[in-house]
Amino acid sequence: MKRGLFFFLLVFSQAVSGQSNAFSIQKKLKNTPAGPDQYHLYKELASYYQHREVDSAIFYISEGMRLAEKLHDTRQQALFILQLGKINEKHGNVEVARKLVTDALKKLRTSNDKIGLASGYAELGLIEGKRLNSQASDKAFKTAFALLHGIDTVERVEVFTDIGEVYESRGDTSLALNYFLKALDQFGTKPYLHVTYFKLIEKIGQLYLHKGNPKEALRYLRLGLSYTNTQALADTETELLDQEGKAYEQMGRKNKAMELYKTELNKAKQNKLPFEQAKALISIARILKAENSVRSLANLQKALEIAVKTNDKPLAATIYEAMTEIYRQNNNYREALLTLDEHHRLLDSLFGADKAKELAGLDSSYELIESRGQVENLQALNAKKNREIKIAVVLLTIILISLGLLYIYFRKVSKLNRALEKSNRVKDKLFSVLGHDLRGPIGSTVQLVGLLQEEQLGAKEQNEMLSLLKEQSESILEVLESVLIWGKSHLQGIEVKAESFHPSALIDKALGLLNGQACTKGVSLSNLVNADLVITGDPNHFDFIIRNLVTNAIKFSYPDGLVEINAKEDADANIVFSVKDQGIGISNERINQFQAADLETSYGTGGEKGTGIGLRLVKEFLNAGGGKIWVESAEGKGTVFYFMLTRSTSIINS
Repeated sequence: MKRGLFFFLLVFSQAVSGQSNAFSIQKKLKNTPAGPDQYHLYKELASYYQHREVDSAIFYISEGMRLAEKLHDTRQQALFILQLGKINEKHGNVEVARKLVTDALKKLRTSNDKIGLASGYAELGLIEGKRLNSQASDKAFKTAFALLHGIDTVERVEVFTDIGEVYESRGDTSLALNYFLKALDQFGTKPYLHVTYFKLIEKIGQLYLHKGNPKEALRYLRLGLSYTNTQALADTETELLDQEGKAYEQMGRKNKAMELYKTELNKAKQNKLPFEQAKALISIARILKAENSVRSLANLQKALEIAVKTNDKPLAATIYEAMTEIYRQNNNYREALLTLDEHHRLLDSLFGADKAKELAGLDSSYELIESRGQVENLQALNAKKNREIKIAVVLLTIILISLGLLYIYFRKVSKLNRALEKSNRVKDKLFSVLGHDLRGPIGSTVQLVGLLQEEQLGAKEQNEMLSLLKEQSESILEVLESVLIWGKSHLQGIEVKAESFHPSALIDKALGLLNGQACTKGVSLSNLVNADLVITGDPNHFDFIIRNLVTNAIKFSYPDGLVEINAKEDADANIVFSVKDQGIGISNERINQFQAADLETSYGTGGEKGTGIGLRLVKEFLNAGGGKIWVESAEGKGTVFYFMLTRSTSIINS
């Protein structure tokens, strides 16, 4: 767990340190006239955003490519394509990355750019290494070295670093270290204040700590610290101090580690670096945990105040996890469960948002590839037509026929690709939903089971734990059932099996199943639908819709509230059903989310967790049957969900 916390802090400290730099680059970009001088600004912005906001990074790359195409600058087009390939590789989109890098190399060969080619082959070697194609990886790296022969440039550092990453991904720490050290040697013995230099120092320190060799880690960390005595490198200095403290912790010298963490904290305060302050407080709390849990919690509380003030949810999630361990150490299980729940809640909110941003960014990357491929195909086709027109009308006719056949063929291929893409998107969404909505409840369930197994609990505490375990299990079952129905509907399509039925009878059946849940909160259920009403539609879909809407109404009702189900005929002879509650209501923001089918996790008046999957299915079932759904609500005044069945699917007369 400690090692995971260290890597978490490393990633986010780098993100914070680059924020002000990104703003200054954006300002400079606005003040720079359109032209070649903007190339490096677009690349710097893309480099900054590639780890945090993939869609923003790809936006700046597309803007740079558009400028390069306008200026007919093939070399810069290739370099932007290469950067796009690197971004896809960093996010695990290896096949698309390989296609992009290969495309970039083709263009770079015509420009005779040896440095660009070396960078491209180094990236190709990294990609082939991740594809477990060792022979192709070694060949690409060999080509990169040959191109850099006799050239003293930072690209040589990139080649060695890429090779090191390949071996690190294979679990060969020793060879990875060897190449990272070779990369560091390229800077020589003089101070070199380049961000790559310090990243290498941090990487080497991490690997030596991972190998259990803190003395070697300290040697390189101190080397990096000797060059960070400027305000511009304050964030880097605090990071190296933090790693140095961890090295001393590994050596068992906790007093020295504490001294370094306090120095790190003071440096962070002097330079107004809130994230680094919180990170130092977490490290101090970790050392104090065993000997003084009160002081440890006090430091974590200070760190949490910083996280809340800066709205840093990932940092807050990490702090809650650390608090959970201390509360559990002190046998304070209730506080441990509360902080663990906060930890999972924050992770849930971050997982969906981060996953959506990453998928959106990679989708735009794929669209950019497709649009470029279409433009290049059209250009090649036009050139080919012009040549053939000059040869003969007969040849033109043959070519047109061939093109017609090719068009038919590509239409079929395109149709199959779209079907495959849709299937992949459903799979990705399914896994995303499973990870988002099941991870929290399952994690809490495992923790509860662990507590029941490991701890000596009294009868009262055991009953509390079993009650919580039952609630978590019911939540997991509800989410899993909805996810399976949703996944089946997307993969196999929604099939409507229409027949005549009495909706009032199905409503009574659903209310009977939900009566226990309602009684627990003291909520009354009332079916006001005419028992003689007969409609035509899919009774299974209708049953699911009613159960889902009533379940939500119970969740968000105040104790001793009332839930009413009614049905009326509108002016067009359509049947409009309503599910009305006297609960907490829905904000305008969440109503807009519902209209866009983009609901997030929410919690009921009794802490019940709602995932939004059921409402998505309700909308899809109604759409498949030609109906629709809408909501009227005001916060604190209750909610009414209406759904309408069209004239073709409803019959008034019994």
